[in-house]
Amino acid sequence: MEAPSLASSFRLQMRLAVAAAVGAGALVLLVTGLIVASGSQVVWAVPIALTTGLALALGRPSPLVQLATVLGSAALLVGGEEGLGVGEVLAGVLLVGYLATWYATALATGRRFVSSLPDRAAAVWLFGIAPLGAVLGVVFGMNAYDFRADLLATLPFALYFPVKDAATRSPRGAVTVAVGLAWLGAYSAISNGLALRAVVNSADAAWQIADARFIMGETSITSGLLLSLAALTVSRRWTTRGICIVATGAFLAALILTRSRGFWVSGALGLGFLWLVAPGRARVQIAVYVALGLAFVAALAVALFPEELALLADGTIRRFATLSTATMRDISLVNRFAETSAAWERIRVNPILGYGWGVQVTRYDMVSYSTLHWAFLHNGYVALWFKTGIFGLLAMLTVWVGGILRGVVATQNPRLEAASRACALGGTATLVALSLASVTSNPFSILDQMLVVTLLMGLTNGVADRAAFLTARAERGGS
Repeated sequence: MEAPSLASSFRLQMRLAVAAAVGAGALVLLVTGLIVASGSQVVWAVPIALTTGLALALGRPSPLVQLATVLGSAALLVGGEEGLGVGEVLAGVLLVGYLATWYATALATGRRFVSSLPDRAAAVWLFGIAPLGAVLGVVFGMNAYDFRADLLATLPFALYFPVKDAATRSPRGAVTVAVGLAWLGAYSAISNGLALRAVVNSADAAWQIADARFIMGETSITSGLLLSLAALTVSRRWTTRGICIVATGAFLAALILTRSRGFWVSGALGLGFLWLVAPGRARVQIAVYVALGLAFVAALAVALFPEELALLADGTIRRFATLSTATMRDISLVNRFAETSAAWERIRVNPILGYGWGVQVTRYDMVSYSTLHWAFLHNGYVALWFKTGIFGLLAMLTVWVGGILRGVVATQNPRLEAASRACALGGTATLVALSLASVTSNPFSILDQMLVVTLLMGLTNGVADRAAFLTARAERGGS
């Protein structure tokens, strides 16, 4: 009886070896292509990343440890400057290596990772629409720089299935992803705080402090805020509550510090949604914890910037006061509407297929008073429609809206672990918040924002699949 088992085990090991070889080969090819295309001078970072990836592969840690390692290094991709830095190369190599190995192993072992309508839409987008966008970009005369930027921005979407699989299979999977999102938000918040300190130390005039903005990682900060509040609705230990209250206050401070009106409104929308979906008792807790978080923000501001606090408050209040008139008087926002109008004129000509990655839109810029040729569009939905056509837009919205609807249902499932329900609650609230922010801040064309959105969609759909699995198992056991 052992011979077939040994033979089966040997065949499985061979499949895994082939999968690892395919993953490693894809990794080396991609890294080589990136270096050649970018002319980066940080080639020495590649062997470090490859060695780290090889150590992870040979050490054979659990899938959650592998995913946590990738999410931990992904902070180096947040708010990157033009060109490839050492940290970006390290994180990029680890990300691509993880993705190549995961998909190759899934195919070699016959793992089923497409199960729901959002999954099918994600598969169509990832394996059909995204590659077609590259072909269409070449056909419609893409700009080489914008083409590469668009391709890199779509890469994080490949994490959808690994993240969803982790949240489905393991009771700790959703928590691992949520902690990864909070880590990205914390990294952004700390970076913005350090940037504020640098401005305070070097400012020659009061307005430089009052009007300073720090917009790194707005998406991940919003995610961290709502996930922290969601965690507070189920936490029972005072240690955990204390950590989450401090995190809530820190993320609130960081969100205020961005001076981003769009994310202020979106964050408020997410908070309102969180309050509505949460159980009755938790609603009171959310209100209390938000108040405690605001108190923490005030105490933190007094402790760190006692002399500059009045200037920071003045700038924030003046920024907040322009919310009602921003759509008519803010030249940068009006300029974005003009940008959307120019893109829409081209969408009307080709609404089905779109124009592909890297194709530019010509428009008159009201800020620089000149004609610009630019592939980046601030309206995320219009950008998707322009580049991937109506089918690409609908596929992405299916994954997004599916994550919200299925996540809300999962939060009400008593068979699901409390921590997983909290992750679903925070994830759906963030997706609702970002659905508004995406009108003026495109998350689909910026690598770190696409990463956050993908993690949220994978998290909510994965928890929903886990809830369905646990419910089905309980019903089978009771029958």
